[in-house]
Amino acid sequence: MRIKLHRRAVVLALGALLVTQLGLGYAQAQKTIRVALTGPIVTLDPANYRNRNTENVIRNMFDGLYTVLPDGRTVPEIAEGVTQVDQFTWDFKIREGITFHNGEALTADDVAFTFNRVVKEGAMEGQTSPRKGLMASLQEVTVVDDYTARFHFAAPETELSVKSAAVFMQIMPKDYFEEVGVDGFIAHPVGAGPFKFVEASYAERVVLERYDGYWGGAPDMPGEPGPAKLDRVVFEIVPDPASRLAALRAGDIDIMQGVLADQVSVIENTPGVEVKTGPGTNLYFFGFNTELAPFDDPRVRRALAYAIDYDLLVEAVYGGRADALYGIPLSWNSEIQHDGLEPFTYDPERAKALLAEAGVTNLSFTIDTLGDNLLLAEAISQMLGEIGVDAQVRTWEAGALQEAVGQGSRQATVHLWGNASGDPQWPLWPVEPGYSYWRHDEFLQIMNTASDIADNDQRIAAFRRAYELVVEEVPYVTLVVPQTVEAARGNVLNFQPHPGGRVNMHRVDLATP
Repeated sequence: MRIKLHRRAVVLALGALLVTQLGLGYAQAQKTIRVALTGPIVTLDPANYRNRNTENVIRNMFDGLYTVLPDGRTVPEIAEGVTQVDQFTWDFKIREGITFHNGEALTADDVAFTFNRVVKEGAMEGQTSPRKGLMASLQEVTVVDDYTARFHFAAPETELSVKSAAVFMQIMPKDYFEEVGVDGFIAHPVGAGPFKFVEASYAERVVLERYDGYWGGAPDMPGEPGPAKLDRVVFEIVPDPASRLAALRAGDIDIMQGVLADQVSVIENTPGVEVKTGPGTNLYFFGFNTELAPFDDPRVRRALAYAIDYDLLVEAVYGGRADALYGIPLSWNSEIQHDGLEPFTYDPERAKALLAEAGVTNLSFTIDTLGDNLLLAEAISQMLGEIGVDAQVRTWEAGALQEAVGQGSRQATVHLWGNASGDPQWPLWPVEPGYSYWRHDEFLQIMNTASDIADNDQRIAAFRRAYELVVEEVPYVTLVVPQTVEAARGNVLNFQPHPGGRVNMHRVDLATP
């Protein structure tokens, strides 16, 4: 009997060991990718942010009606397509068979709920969504049938504007949100994207895992459709550029965002790591507090614009991987262009003359910026030194800087504001949060009403007038649009930098040894 018991114990022990080894083998086979973001996320509510790091996480849990591919094309995602009903109305046809992470079917009710929470004043739990400004003149979304959502605009919109509005909101589950409330939803968000929520610490990391019931993704997206190839995605929050680079080279992360120009050569010389580049949509600007002397004098602001060698910034700071803007507040993808704007060509003598005309001597001030923008800010500081201006650079944590500039307490900033959609309202965005403290009645009136102008020619003319005011008054100087430069380990497959700075893990894979 003892022998039998002993033999049975051995068999059980061997079985347990085999199970353990199989479990270890499964754990080792798990495909987990680690992405280093440049800063913290602010929420997991798709309606309550204007922050690219937050967008990186949210877009992997939530899909939108349309999406933008790495090559810049806007293509259908949850929507099969969009058709115009009349000059103010467009219908989106919703794909059938898509489910949220909780198994509920996605229908036009969810689409209407998602967009109405954004575009209606106070609909976001008594507040107005910060994403409302991305929705063109959208007023309301109604339900035609289970799989048709009707978008009602206040003004005639181009098909590009309609699709852009569709890109900038990810669809939320109406029933689940109403069941758990906003706090419950943020604590455990549910979307219809390729990955579902596991855990989050906004300032440290966010962990997602594959949703096996994922519908497959945008048909035009590169790669094989279907559930994600990865088992897990871990977004690591690494604000310090040097720490991100060290983690990439050590193999502690797989994808690095926010690669600085002086890090490119280091990455290129690191075995097993690749630099990835693509078109960019981040406009960098040098903003002034126009309510503080001497920046209350437009001659001073113009002088500093002429003191900047934009072509040298492109070469020295970005190694040629950028486009100079010369003070024009428009980028390559802006929906409305304006060929009549006169660029600020580098002219230090003219800059000195303008300062003298304004009676400004021994000008000294502080340029506030983020660590990722330090090289650009220091280059500008050196250029200003060539005309006798002492501009010291100070770096901040993102949240603290935004709070300080919003209070109007900072003199000047070097910052960026993305425009992946080519929105004609972009020149307003550096002004609204206070990075450029400028209260110009005509400019603000145009920016708050131009999107609603029914006549398209008049709408274009209004926006162009606003652009002229920016160049005339120089509340900020637009500097450059860098290419998107990121890096990945060599075993990361199907990853391409996105012009909007997004990290879409929908069809990314890891090569197995």
